[in-house]
Amino acid sequence: MSQASAGGYSDVSQDARLISLETPLGEDRFILTSVSGEEAISELFRFDLELLSLDHAIRPEDIVGYDVTLWIRNNDGQKRPVRGVVSRFSAGGMNIRGMRLYRARVVPWLWLLTQTSDCRIFQDLNVPGIVQRVLKEYGFADFEMSLSSEDYPKLEFCVQYRETTFDFLSRLMEEVGIFYFFRHEAGRHVMVVADKNNSFRPLEQDAVDFSEDGHAGQISAWDHFYALHPGRWAQNDFNFLSPATDLKAEAPSTIPVAHAQELERYDYPGRYSDLNYGRMLTLRRVEAEEATYHTAFGASSHMGLFPGARFKLGANFPAGETSQAFVVRRVRHEAREGSYFAGDNARTSYTNTFEAFLASVVFRPPRATPRPVVQGPQTATVVGPKGEEIHTDEHGRVRVRFHWDRYAKGDDRDSCWVRVSQNSAGKGWGGMFMPHVGHEVVVSFLEGDPDRPLITGRVYNGKNGNSVGMPANKTQSAIRDHSGNEVVLEGKKGSEDIRIHAVKDMHTLVDNNADLHVKVKLTETVDGGQEVTVSKGYKETITDGATSTITGGLKSTVNGPWEDTINGKLTEKITGGEDRTVSSGRKVTVDGGLTETVTGKHETTVTGEIKQSSTATTDIHSTGAATFTSDASIKIAVAGSVIEITPMAITISSGPSTVKLDMSGVSVSGPKISLNG
Repeated sequence: MSQASAGGYSDVSQDARLISLETPLGEDRFILTSVSGEEAISELFRFDLELLSLDHAIRPEDIVGYDVTLWIRNNDGQKRPVRGVVSRFSAGGMNIRGMRLYRARVVPWLWLLTQTSDCRIFQDLNVPGIVQRVLKEYGFADFEMSLSSEDYPKLEFCVQYRETTFDFLSRLMEEVGIFYFFRHEAGRHVMVVADKNNSFRPLEQDAVDFSEDGHAGQISAWDHFYALHPGRWAQNDFNFLSPATDLKAEAPSTIPVAHAQELERYDYPGRYSDLNYGRMLTLRRVEAEEATYHTAFGASSHMGLFPGARFKLGANFPAGETSQAFVVRRVRHEAREGSYFAGDNARTSYTNTFEAFLASVVFRPPRATPRPVVQGPQTATVVGPKGEEIHTDEHGRVRVRFHWDRYAKGDDRDSCWVRVSQNSAGKGWGGMFMPHVGHEVVVSFLEGDPDRPLITGRVYNGKNGNSVGMPANKTQSAIRDHSGNEVVLEGKKGSEDIRIHAVKDMHTLVDNNADLHVKVKLTETVDGGQEVTVSKGYKETITDGATSTITGGLKSTVNGPWEDTINGKLTEKITGGEDRTVSSGRKVTVDGGLTETVTGKHETTVTGEIKQSSTATTDIHSTGAATFTSDASIKIAVAGSVIEITPMAITISSGPSTVKLDMSGVSVSGPKISLNG
């Protein structure tokens, strides 16, 4: 500290001065000589101060970032406080009185949010809720929410993206027509957040008079400005949940200006999904236009003007202006205190210029803060509840964690539901490939809006490798799901093929015809059973032979007739036995000869009648014994000659001649009997 500072500062005092400054460094450590400041509704105030001090070595760390209070004193001795934070500080040269020149800038605590930026997601909060949450998180308590009872809908998804926190809050409030201003008190300044004109405070002086001479506390210049604006606003948007709903919202202006009704501002997207909310937003666009229709520009020496101050026009104003009420929108202050070295009141002055709007017009802030634009697509990771592999809703949407989201927890609350682009999307038809938890997806943003993400693709990464194994299988194209179901297309020259693999079951339904054309060879392998059901006929045509090999049994059931036509030779070889059961007769017709060779025993059992007929010679030959057995009788007949064997007798007859052998003996009868020997 300098010698001057060690000795105190009793030789200079800010008492009873037009402007003065209180700092944490102590009383009169600085003397304030000049103030140039500007403050406005929905803007940060800024006051630039010129200071003198006998302390030549004030450290910036003792003043920058600290709260100070600027006092402006009127002629009645009343002082108006301006409380703020020192955002910058500079030390200059010396004046002729041995005092060092310093400069400082005073801003509101809200300015601190211009020095911090973030990428952050808010969900299921409305705009007032987001404002309160952010301010509290930064430790700010000096704010009041003076909002109407109008319900601000919750925003499903709202993103602060690569922008300062101040810009983020500003644009949110501007979009819905919320404004703010500061109320200064001793020891603090309060941010008033409002959406109605009744939040504005009247001046202590009900009416302000006009005086071109610039008398203290009066308005010395007045210019009432009118501007032509469009006569209506219209907006539109789209809600995918009800795509046929017309969301166009319109609102006319009440300002009666020629040609205005012929002019319309139309915008898309309006950033709403509900028509009622869209109408409210559109009305606020009109109100923002109307708020600038009546704009008064003035100059005065009235020290009590501040943003949000309501006043009436008093005496000496032009006809038609008197008694109208206005609200101050902006004030620019200029004050100098020159009484320290040249006598009291020498070069001491205060003036201001201001802008005001008609108090009867609803005030809405202009949308001055640009919305951040996402420059191109990004990638993100699909998230979901712990243990859930696929997390989706009824619309096939998923949730994601953006790589820039440092607050994400990796669960299903990291983002809103995000729609997923498919290769086609019709009513009840189209593609459906769901991103799984942990997959990296490509996210685009409609109109570049970070609040409107849309998944448009998927990519592999170091954790999730590709499905075919690159570069070894670079000629393959494949669709493979997480279970292993796959369709693989091999495009390698000379090895082209298509492979379909179903990990469990495979179902194919053809509503009409199905054609399979194999130009060379078809091989089918069924490791288990095979069932073929044909409802209306079955036809097979084989032009070059057929071979069937069945290693187990073969069972065929034909519920109707079965007809085989063989135009060539039929050869059947049975290495085991053959059993045939014909329930309702059997007929065999052989157009050529029939040869049967039985290398073993040949036994035929017939429960009914046996009848054989030959139109030519019949030969029966046995190299061994031949036995014919009948429980009833055996009869051999050739024309009129008959041999009949019964259990009781043997009868040989030819015409009238008969030989009969029975238990009683042998009898011979005939026209002539010859016995030789």
